[in-house]
Amino acid sequence: MNGSIPGAERAIECAPDGLPAIRARLGAPGNPLLFPPHFLESALPKIGGHTLAIERDGQPAAYAFLFPRGLRAYTVRWHPISEIEESQILPLVARHFPDANLTLYDPRAPQPYQKTEIFTDDNGFRYGRPDETEAIAARDLQREIWKPLNDDGLYPSDLYSTSFGAATALVARTDEGVAGFLFGFYKFGGPPLPRVLQQYDHGLRIESQVAGVDPRHQGKNIGFHLKRLQGEQARREGIDIVNWTVDPLQFNNARLNFKKLRAVSFRFLPGHYALKSDQNRTRASRLEISWLPPLAGDSAETLDLETMPDVAIVNDGPRAIPFAPEAARIAIEIPRDWTALQKQDLSEAERWRDATDEILARWVGPEEGRFMITDVGVKGERPYLIARRVA
Repeated sequence: MNGSIPGAERAIECAPDGLPAIRARLGAPGNPLLFPPHFLESALPKIGGHTLAIERDGQPAAYAFLFPRGLRAYTVRWHPISEIEESQILPLVARHFPDANLTLYDPRAPQPYQKTEIFTDDNGFRYGRPDETEAIAARDLQREIWKPLNDDGLYPSDLYSTSFGAATALVARTDEGVAGFLFGFYKFGGPPLPRVLQQYDHGLRIESQVAGVDPRHQGKNIGFHLKRLQGEQARREGIDIVNWTVDPLQFNNARLNFKKLRAVSFRFLPGHYALKSDQNRTRASRLEISWLPPLAGDSAETLDLETMPDVAIVNDGPRAIPFAPEAARIAIEIPRDWTALQKQDLSEAERWRDATDEILARWVGPEEGRFMITDVGVKGERPYLIARRVA
């Protein structure tokens, strides 16, 4: 902790290991205005955010979570735990960030929403910013898709408000309600890109946090259109890089990310989230996706490895196999239906996670000689991630 100031009140930075106690003081797990613990512990610091305690006479009076809002700008999302004047919050936070543009945000207060209609696809789904009712429905859809152990794993619905300042706040709608959603946050920089992509890094990125599609409407390109609109919005703001994290073992997501969007991944995050849900019953390892909308574009059909003998297959199910070390491209087998496997045979799912974690940690990286995941392929009915050697 640091940053104390003279006087009875002060703001101090909180260490990540203190977040469980902070959230408990703020009413977790029963406070729907709080962000999930895995986000505050892992994602908020990654995007350049901060957690501050506002103290009076050495005791916490409020907590503030700072979300990047643009270059040198933050949304200061604050939660009181005792009596404190709202007017005190920004001056105390400003002592830590004297050059930043700070916007105070109270999630308990009514917030403005601006419903928009940006695009209608061939299936009749309409896309845009949600109104308040749709924002609440998007939170309900999170619950339906992920089936978390409790609502503490859900994101608050007010993040879709215009005053919060999220980088992305989109839904897909029908006359019956919300069919899909996507939200993300501004991000200060990120891990270095491979040399061939460094020209696109301008200091501000978008961290695309969560996308979800109603199971009744999956397979209708809703996720693709939400991402496409996110990329168009990013480019209009002069942002060329969108990051997000994905489970490397979800093949449908891999097809969207690497095949349809032409994103890449050169960073593996083992055990990234302390997260348990219907789709995360094993250790929650992740790939970090780097998507450059200027280079995006749907590609050809899924690669058939039967016709590509130059691609070295590195595992047979949850078992690594030797391959030529000079291979220019490698194929990493993943389960055909990872969610179903976790439900049907958790022990086997853990074997897959252990084996692929070891492979990805060893071979995926931005350095020359390592590999960058760029595509997906199949051999018969077996799916693979395809990685190209970094030059």
